[in-house]
Amino acid sequence: MLCSLAGVSRSGYYAWLKYADTEDRDHHAYTQIKEVFDKGKGRYGWRSIKMRLPCMNHKKIQRIMKKYDLRTKVRRRNPYKAIMKKRMEHRVFPNILERAFRQTIPSTVFCTDITYVPFRNEFVYVSVVKDIASGEVTAWNASNRLDMDLVTETLKQMPSHIRENAMMHSDQGFHYTNPLFIEQVRLLRMTQ
Repeated sequence: MLCSLAGVSRSGYYAWLKYADTEDRDHHAYTQIKEVFDKGKGRYGWRSIKMRLPCMNHKKIQRIMKKYDLRTKVRRRNPYKAIMKKRMEHRVFPNILERAFRQTIPSTVFCTDITYVPFRNEFVYVSVVKDIASGEVTAWNASNRLDMDLVTETLKQMPSHIRENAMMHSDQGFHYTNPLFIEQVRLLRMTQ
């Protein structure tokens, strides 16, 4: 009566009962694979597991992973990072200054940044270039929009008496890694 309720044939039930208490033939291999899989926090695929269990066949690892539903967590790529790497448009420059902000010779090292000032219920963005040695603001520009014109127009105000191989130090923000800014610094014969 129970077999008919479960939709199982009597011979099928007795065949299952014969092997019900025996351990699954893959159990030992599964415990080894599961241990390695858990050590990798679910990020190891069959290749990584095979490297850690060289005595086990890769087809067996694939079969057992499928059988016991061990699925690898795959981290998705950041599409913006991939696009940026492909185009290599926004470049990051090495930190040549190395926090040596105590300079004594004027017009050799400049630093730049953008800040904002609240003004009439909105913000005004101010781009500033400062001579580190003298502390003098050599160029500045203000705008109600935070776009590339803000920094490029600031560089156009730079004085003409800049020493050769002068440095322009900034953070690695969007504006300072932009090709327009990089080109303008190059035209000023400065090292970024």
